[in-house]
Amino acid sequence: MRKTMIKYSVSVFAFLATATAFSQVKDSLNNDPSLSKVVHVVTEYEPSISDANRINSLPQVEDTLNVKPSFKYSILSKPIHPEFELTPINAAKMKGEPLTRLYRGLFTGALGNYMSTLANLQLSSIRSKKLFVSSESNHQGSFADVKVNGTKQPSTYSDNYLKIAGKRFFEHSEVYGAIKGKFDMYHAYGTPVPNLVLDKNDIAKKYSNIEVETGIRSLKLDSGMFNYNVKPFFGLFKSKVETETAAGLESEFEKLFGDEAIAGLVNLVYHGGDATSTTEFLFNPYASLNTKNIKGKVGFSTQIFGGGFSKFNLYPDVYAEYNVSDYIFVPFIVCNGYSQWNGLNKLVEENPYVMDGVVTNPTNYKINVTAGVKGLMTTNVPYSFSGTFSQVDNMHFFVTSNTTNQNTYDILHDNVGVFNFHSELGFKKFEKINATLKFDYFNYKMDIEAKAWQKPSLITTLNLLWNLQNKIVVNLDLFYVGDRDTKNLNTNTIKLVSGFMDANLGLEYRYTKRISAFINLNNIAAQNYQYWCYTPVQRFNAMFGFSYAFWGE
Repeated sequence: MRKTMIKYSVSVFAFLATATAFSQVKDSLNNDPSLSKVVHVVTEYEPSISDANRINSLPQVEDTLNVKPSFKYSILSKPIHPEFELTPINAAKMKGEPLTRLYRGLFTGALGNYMSTLANLQLSSIRSKKLFVSSESNHQGSFADVKVNGTKQPSTYSDNYLKIAGKRFFEHSEVYGAIKGKFDMYHAYGTPVPNLVLDKNDIAKKYSNIEVETGIRSLKLDSGMFNYNVKPFFGLFKSKVETETAAGLESEFEKLFGDEAIAGLVNLVYHGGDATSTTEFLFNPYASLNTKNIKGKVGFSTQIFGGGFSKFNLYPDVYAEYNVSDYIFVPFIVCNGYSQWNGLNKLVEENPYVMDGVVTNPTNYKINVTAGVKGLMTTNVPYSFSGTFSQVDNMHFFVTSNTTNQNTYDILHDNVGVFNFHSELGFKKFEKINATLKFDYFNYKMDIEAKAWQKPSLITTLNLLWNLQNKIVVNLDLFYVGDRDTKNLNTNTIKLVSGFMDANLGLEYRYTKRISAFINLNNIAAQNYQYWCYTPVQRFNAMFGFSYAFWGE
């Protein structure tokens, strides 16, 4: 209570003192005559407070004493010897896929109209790293007659072939050899003489050709090694009235230096015959380059003939191609030349109805220049287009002979300029479909003869192979051969042989991997066309057959 009373007493005293001071000031102002008693307020009073800055720095302590710790240590190693026992395990057994069963033998046989026959037997050894032996025998023939000018003529033929071959493998090479025999019989039944019946024995043509060859070939995979192939050979060809021999040595060599190589051919061949004989020497060295985008070679070739026919020929040997865009577009160019020996064996391969005793000199392809482009339209469609110009000396042409029956073919020669346009388009999809379309156009510029006798200006072929799940195989062949001009030396007349189109169809059904049956249909349109003038072919021909694989392992 006392404290409260003191508090109130002090407050009253302060109030009275303040009031007395205020009254004295007021009276003083009122009594001062020099002061104006009018007050003008310009603006209201605005109090202001000046900025204040807060000190944010934290206190820091600076230590002038720097102490670095120092450690001293050492390692006391003590080896530990763990106890370990090796527990043996059984050796692993590698079990690969079972080997595909192979068969040593394959027989194919067929029969058809026109008394047609077909037989083929193949035998070979299997799975040997040291030795391979094989043999093949083949027969195809027909024993029926064909009508010529309304008269049946003896047109039987028989083609027979036999081959026995073997190879012995070594670490870096192989030795090989083969014996081949070809025994053919034909009848020259084509004649323009009406109502003429030809004698079967008089028009029979029998040919036999036996070849023996052996050689040694390197098998070095290292690109830096020297590779070679040396092959001596002997051949004996006989007709009813003539004999021809051939013997010689053919060799090729190659030395690689990365993408580059030096290679060549060296051949020495003797051609002997009843009418003439000669020795031929060929030397063809060249350097080549093979990279991803560029392939080519540069060299020369020389052929020397001595003996009954003497001639020295020198030719260029140049090839180049450039891969522009991943094998889609590949232009190429070729420039070369060569000579072709035209023995009886070579002529019979072209035309089995050629007359006996024909003598012809080698054909000299002085220059061949080819320019073209090839590549892939798509992954499955390859293509090729090219044009070739050739200057050829001593080209031979078949003309009807001036014999009485006019049933054989003689030969005329001429120097020719030949232009050939070639195009090829393919389609391949795995092993199921494989199709190829080819087109060739020829133009001949003759020096002496009026026409290129028996040479068509247009040849077109289409081949289609269709494999349906490896069970049914379809093979279709279509081809067209254009018009040909022919000459008859007996009558000195010229005849135009019309072009023809032919179609062949083959169907095969594979019952098992060992047994299959097939049917071949030839000349489906049953046309009576002539490939050689006055010599019509057989019409529609159907052959039924089977194949059987045996002696498997």
